[in-house]
Amino acid sequence: MTRVEVYKSRRRSGCASILVGCLMIVALVFGLGALATGIVTALNIGQLDIEEASYNDALEGAESLQLTLRISVGDLTLESMTDSNELFTADIRYRGTVEVEISGEDQREIRLIQTDGEGFNLNFPEFFNTRNWNTEGTQLNWDVRVNTAVPLDLWLETGVGSADLDLRDFTLNNLSLGIGVGNVDVRLPEPSGELVVDIDGSVGDVDLEVPEEAAVRVEANTGVGGVDLPGAFVRMEGSEDDDFIGTEGAWETEGYDEAETRILIRFDGGVGELSIRD
Repeated sequence: MTRVEVYKSRRRSGCASILVGCLMIVALVFGLGALATGIVTALNIGQLDIEEASYNDALEGAESLQLTLRISVGDLTLESMTDSNELFTADIRYRGTVEVEISGEDQREIRLIQTDGEGFNLNFPEFFNTRNWNTEGTQLNWDVRVNTAVPLDLWLETGVGSADLDLRDFTLNNLSLGIGVGNVDVRLPEPSGELVVDIDGSVGDVDLEVPEEAAVRVEANTGVGGVDLPGAFVRMEGSEDDDFIGTEGAWETEGYDEAETRILIRFDGGVGELSIRD
């Protein structure tokens, strides 16, 4: 693994909108402790210098990859790469501290964890001082590429920011998403057995593209929001009569129980919609 320091800046971004305050209220009302933690951590990070760095790890010897990304604030793009000697590359523009851990040879594990470097302390006088709401205009980005030569287990946690995951070319074993504030767009691959997708959402829409004619089951519980599914899905649990503010139930495509390869999507949402498209 190599790390190349490229740039540091002491510029400060402008004030965030009052939306951040509203999100904190939503987090408190709906008991979304993880969301509140993510927002406060993002605000702390907003006080720190902007940095840029690149990371990579060689493909040699790897037979599988478990990748963990924990991003406090920033937009993530994850794509595949082929015909490369690298297993993993990441070019990131961030604030705070990024801790990198690599273990294993054939069963490779890579963890990139972003923190504010000092933990956080919720100080309400400081929080309601809008001059400290430095989360806009930062262009904080994580551009990640992973080699498709090995099976992938992906664990992602986001604080404030969007995520775009193109996983269509991977052999994906499991996918776990913990979403703070921001929209997430995921394109799933053909499953090789049973692919389990666990999503814990706070505020933002989740858009999942599944392979055409794939056998899929969706189990969803939304706090404030709905579930948008193609016409091929049949509701197996729950009733539209019970869907008032949120939606709770289970839906399947025809032949799901008998399918040898299938996708199970488990969604526990806060505020936002789950959309499935094929």
